[in-house]
Amino acid sequence: MTKAALLPTIATAGLLIVGGTASAEKPSGLQSLQGAWVEQSTNCDEVYRPAKGNMVFRKDVSVFAPAFIISGRRIRTPGANCSIGRITYKGDRMILSLGCTTTITTSPVKAYLSISGDGALYRYNDDVDHVGSKYGSCKP
Repeated sequence: MTKAALLPTIATAGLLIVGGTASAEKPSGLQSLQGAWVEQSTNCDEVYRPAKGNMVFRKDVSVFAPAFIISGRRIRTPGANCSIGRITYKGDRMILSLGCTTTITTSPVKAYLSISGDGALYRYNDDVDHVGSKYGSCKP
């Protein structure tokens, strides 16, 4: 599989999906993003199960589930494990430069995120996307 063919798989696995609206609040940093997140149309119980005070992916979850876990400087999706390299800011957006590894390859990916006033996380397709996709936090 070529790198170009793999990127839609990584995007669907939880790094570049679009839809929703966001707050113009100043970003509060990587610490505010820690934990398990799921797209608002998906139930936490469908994707995660509690384990030792944290959330982990269910064994039967689809690799395309719109969900991810941020722990330290790592992001895990059902289909990829990513390390967070550089973090930059543009307006209310955090731009994460990631190195994402799937069962096939490692690829550089950017994730555009913000936190709204109500604590929801928004993901954006790029730095000019004004819609975003709303994610809620899943607690054990």
